[in-house]
Amino acid sequence: MSTSDILPCFIVMMLATLATLAASSKAPSPERELVRGSMALHFVSSFTLLWVMDYVFGVSDTHVYLAEAKPLIALLEQRFGDTFVDILRLIVNQSTHLPGYEEGGGSSASMVGVSALTVFFANGSVWAVFVALGYLGFLGKWALYAGLRDEMPEVSTRSLAYAVLLFPSVVFWTSGLVKETFALAGIGFLFRSVQLLRRGPNVFALVVGAVGFALVASFKPYLLFPFAVGARSWFVTARSTRFPLLNPLLALLAIAVSVVAIAALGKIFPEFAADKVAESAAKLQSSYSEGGGGSNFEVIEVEDRSTAMRVALAPVALFTALARPLIFEAHNVSSFITAFETLVVTVLAIQTVRTVGIRATAAAIMNHRALGFCAVFVVIAATAIGMATSNFGTLARYRAPLLPMYAALIIGVRAVAAAAQAKERPAAEPAPAVAARVRGAPRRNLRGLGWLR
Repeated sequence: MSTSDILPCFIVMMLATLATLAASSKAPSPERELVRGSMALHFVSSFTLLWVMDYVFGVSDTHVYLAEAKPLIALLEQRFGDTFVDILRLIVNQSTHLPGYEEGGGSSASMVGVSALTVFFANGSVWAVFVALGYLGFLGKWALYAGLRDEMPEVSTRSLAYAVLLFPSVVFWTSGLVKETFALAGIGFLFRSVQLLRRGPNVFALVVGAVGFALVASFKPYLLFPFAVGARSWFVTARSTRFPLLNPLLALLAIAVSVVAIAALGKIFPEFAADKVAESAAKLQSSYSEGGGGSNFEVIEVEDRSTAMRVALAPVALFTALARPLIFEAHNVSSFITAFETLVVTVLAIQTVRTVGIRATAAAIMNHRALGFCAVFVVIAATAIGMATSNFGTLARYRAPLLPMYAALIIGVRAVAAAAQAKERPAAEPAPAVAARVRGAPRRNLRGLGWLR
């Protein structure tokens, strides 16, 4: 970092801090401190991520985006108006008048457009860009946390904050100029939008949802599919207690909504349509494995990438995305840290199922909107990522947008199952230890209260 980076970074951090202090001022004290602590952690991670990319990796996708953005920055300096509009079109994957991007492009082209705009407005400071985008990642997690908090009152705010706002690898990989920052921010905004719109018409929720959709569609469009399928859980688990005959209709409506949403997304993003999923996954897996090195692995052999084989190995892909690398698969410090983190989360998941029970776990997920959504989103997204990724380094980064929901699912199942068990226990039934003490205690003659004995 040079002296020219200090002022832009300070301005970004000051404005972000003031906005967060104002927005969180009415929150309860423990939650307020956790939210502000998460913001500070994102700032630290922004500096750390850029330092790692510059001095540890040396070359990364981010360096490629910044290099390709230089001609666009020069065009912004020459004729701002027309170039600005064209770059906005490039970010949302539309055709432009920019040299080399006349037909638009995919998510990488969107990253080039974002790099050009952010570096231009940051007066050339990449450090300030990382800090600003780290704050965007924080806002997305805050939105996701707020939605889950309102939907899961059984879970303590502290536990939920640690799962969503303070998940170490998630904070690290979503605090800079990387696709995962935009993807997780978009998922968080979309989730909060759906959660608010369930209560009734809300213009703010519509705006937040539109921003979230644009972010996910531009940078990680395949995540819209598990989101669309998971959204049906909001209908399936919304059982009608006043009109139970409506429950089958709600289930049919949920299935219809999912089918229509997936079909529409397949038309918007043909490369992720149902009939091309296997082909797209094979291309992604090939591109990820080109880097070589000891971190490469293969869930599916290159010789057999048929749709049938992918379906058969879906459980392996799911396990790979959520639980690997294993400790003995770590070849360096970064992969060991990742392996240790996944080990801790996997142990917590297994312990949760063993403690709660398989039947109670399934019941908690099926009868709870937020848990149902998280389970569907995590399973589908993790399976797709596990099939398409062939390198542990990219795996750690690509699964970052789904890990907060995975962690929230684990602690949510524990809390919801415990609440259900407490509700089933008769209120008048004393706890065994208390009952024993009452039976063994000497009788006292309480004046005026003899009728209570």
